[in-house]
Amino acid sequence: MSEQFKIKNVSKNFGRIHLVAFSLLNNQPVGEAVAISVGKTANIFTFYINRDKRNQGAGSLLLSELEQVTLQEGNTSIKRIGWFCDEESIQGFFRARKFFKKHGYSDKILYLSKKLAK
Repeated sequence: MSEQFKIKNVSKNFGRIHLVAFSLLNNQPVGEAVAISVGKTANIFTFYINRDKRNQGAGSLLLSELEQVTLQEGNTSIKRIGWFCDEESIQGFFRARKFFKKHGYSDKILYLSKKLAK
């Protein structure tokens, strides 16, 4: 039987969502998500599942709950910002990207540049 998880909203502030995923086996935290609403858009700043708990459904459950809470707070869209914030490698970036794309997220590329003069 695979491990089961529960999600708890630990934030008390409207506009800031902080969810923590817990194992039902030992009630220990296994991951978290933090999003902040700007206008009608929730921006995911942190999304992390412990390595030993990945591919067991905790991430999908956490993301689903995050989407539901953002809808309840009146948001109409959600964005993942800072792909590299929670991953320390290019491989981690591609795993995270694949996970979000599997859940209906699409790539949006935005960057800032400046031409430097000597």
